[in-house]
Amino acid sequence: MTVIIFLLDNTPSMLQQTIMHGVRHSYIDIAKQTVELFLEQRESDAERKDDRYMLLTYDKPPNHVKAGWKEHMDQFRNALNTLQCTGSVSESNALNNVFDLLNQERVMVGMDTYGYGRCPFNNMFSFIVLITNYRHYPYVFSTPMPSLCPKMDGSQLTKEPYRWDQRFFALILGGSKYSPYIEKMTHVMGGWYMLIRSKKTWDLSIAKLLKSIQFRLIVNVVHETGQYARIDETTITSLQPTSCAIVYCEKSWKGSWPFPESEWSYMRQNDLLPRLAFPEIRILPVCCDEPIWMVDFPVDKYELQQRSSSGNRISLPSNDQGKVWPV
Repeated sequence: MTVIIFLLDNTPSMLQQTIMHGVRHSYIDIAKQTVELFLEQRESDAERKDDRYMLLTYDKPPNHVKAGWKEHMDQFRNALNTLQCTGSVSESNALNNVFDLLNQERVMVGMDTYGYGRCPFNNMFSFIVLITNYRHYPYVFSTPMPSLCPKMDGSQLTKEPYRWDQRFFALILGGSKYSPYIEKMTHVMGGWYMLIRSKKTWDLSIAKLLKSIQFRLIVNVVHETGQYARIDETTITSLQPTSCAIVYCEKSWKGSWPFPESEWSYMRQNDLLPRLAFPEIRILPVCCDEPIWMVDFPVDKYELQQRSSSGNRISLPSNDQGKVWPV
């Protein structure tokens, strides 16, 4: 199942008007047209049969859910067309409500398998598309950035509210500025934001959004670059973190091994330590010969692609054939 969530800003500020195609439209009308155009162009994609759509707004819970993923597309479109500007919560609270719904479903189906490791083949790819306009508040930069604090049971088992199979994209209508909060969240979740000021950028944003529906998992690869200090019996190793994406994750494929937890769990331990949203894979600097596997021994292989937003690069010598690096 692929969950595509449209989070529409329906605060009164979206009633502001602009001109597109020589016709005056409100921002909320453009937001509705954006969703409709995305749905039309998505019809040509072979993966669309597994799509489930949700429509959420800036209203207070439980009124923020206008259409759930189990409802028919006719109900979704009807909710979209009849949407009114009655929202009143902030963008951080609205996004927090989205995470609450997604992670509640993950807990119910046991998607995260806490304590047993993370299974790349056990996922629920979710794409959050925020459509809003820029509103300048004088206190945005003078007060701390609002934090996401999930309230549901089980949320304390992950340090962040998002997961490695969730992406966040933001389309900001009619502005040359953006919220630093949106910039931060799109960056950490492997997404992007775009300022929409013309018909051209509007078309480009929809095309880019369609291309961004990719089934990838984000992991942090930590490469040991060498030992740079030794104090008594302790060796301090230089680590270079790099954010990567597991490129190919076919939804019908079932692997054999989970990614182990970063901390060992003990029988006498009452609580599980919270995990990071993105698993860390630590690569040792010295390569060795690839082991000879037994016949029919299950081996999972993944292709990694470095994210463009990551500043560090993984540099591993690859001159010798049949060499591997322990993790």
